[in-house]
Amino acid sequence: MSLQGKRIVITRAAHQCAATTTMIQQRGAQAVLFPCLKMQVNTAALRAALEQAASFSDLLITSANTVEALRQLMRHEINADIAVLWRSKRIACVGETTAKALAGFGIHADIVPDRSQSSQQGLVDCYTATGWPQSLLFLRAEAGSDVLAMACRQRQIPVQMVAAYRMVCPDDDASAMRRQLAAGQIDAVLLGSSRTVRHYLQRIGDAALASQACLVAISPQVAAVISQSGMRVGCVAATPSFAAMLDAAEASICTSLSDTTGTDNKSLL
Repeated sequence: MSLQGKRIVITRAAHQCAATTTMIQQRGAQAVLFPCLKMQVNTAALRAALEQAASFSDLLITSANTVEALRQLMRHEINADIAVLWRSKRIACVGETTAKALAGFGIHADIVPDRSQSSQQGLVDCYTATGWPQSLLFLRAEAGSDVLAMACRQRQIPVQMVAAYRMVCPDDDASAMRRQLAAGQIDAVLLGSSRTVRHYLQRIGDAALASQACLVAISPQVAAVISQSGMRVGCVAATPSFAAMLDAAEASICTSLSDTTGTDNKSLL
């Protein structure tokens, strides 16, 4: 395995790192956690949403992070069973990952777009096929698409958008990561979103130092943000997934080693 013994940085929010850590370890590499996203739960808005849910026919949860925000609220703020509170509601999720997270509350999602349509446009198609809500309570990130809200308003369907959480840049000390990058102790850095790219550079503070490892972009769009930020793209995943990012990192590191070996061999001739 080309990643055997390599040190791979995960920049996801701390609560999202477990599955990616396992994938890295299965490839014989070491996962290094350096969260460049931190979730801030909007407790006041979420509490109000739970109190108002009874007046809506349908609820929509747009991400597993929204489910995590609900989990944190229930753990620290409210002692209630949302499975009971939402029992009579039709519930939609933007995709299978969100539906699985919601199932942890004992809540079944009635509407989930196919994996190939895990988006708000996919939800528009699902509602068109199954029937539109009479009214919709829409739990989402502070920043996100307005495609579904616009579709509801075009049909004169009351929709309330609730910003359940926001993603911010962590402010803990990043000096240890800077030292490891400078010493060549990091082989690859996984960058899964444009916001993560910006926060990674903000935390490191220097584009050249941030590019000392192979920067792995989850998509061409994220690769473009890396370049625009003054950093060097190491490789781009073939498909937008963390497994594909590790495949790309493995191929890139293998190619780099091959090029180095070839150069060394030529120097002996």
